[in-house]
Amino acid sequence: MEFNYVLDLDDTLVNTTKDMGGDNSKARQVTLVKGASEFLSLHGKRTSILSAGVVTLQDQKIDALYLRKLVKCIIVVSSPERKLQWLSTHVAAKKMAGERVIVVGDRLDHEIQMGNRLDCITVRMRLRGAKYSYNEPQTALQYPNFTVQDFEELLKLKFDL
Repeated sequence: MEFNYVLDLDDTLVNTTKDMGGDNSKARQVTLVKGASEFLSLHGKRTSILSAGVVTLQDQKIDALYLRKLVKCIIVVSSPERKLQWLSTHVAAKKMAGERVIVVGDRLDHEIQMGNRLDCITVRMRLRGAKYSYNEPQTALQYPNFTVQDFEELLKLKFDL
């Protein structure tokens, strides 16, 4: 079975909490987390980045990391609700093609819950010191299939669910 990835940007691909510390003027100074470059070189053609936030700020991070050249598509939406809308359309199309979607994100109440609701494989990125890394699941839909601390760990996972 073919897998497609949907990755969150902030505190997943980039340790935004650490790199920016709440200072939006540092958006062009962000770096990819450990193992992300290798992951994208292996899986970028089957990877979409889905991020919610101020488009101009997210674009600054995306451009600083040259992500447009590394992945299949990048979607920046204004709210988590729009993230769910895009993801549900994307997942439906992949399921019709006999493919599975793996959703990777830091937020239990956003990416993990959305992915579980859509019957995706979910991976929680729990970066050290990231804003939501200490949150614990509050509902059954917030439990990820896997939890990793960086992309090196993600690359070692076997998705035989």
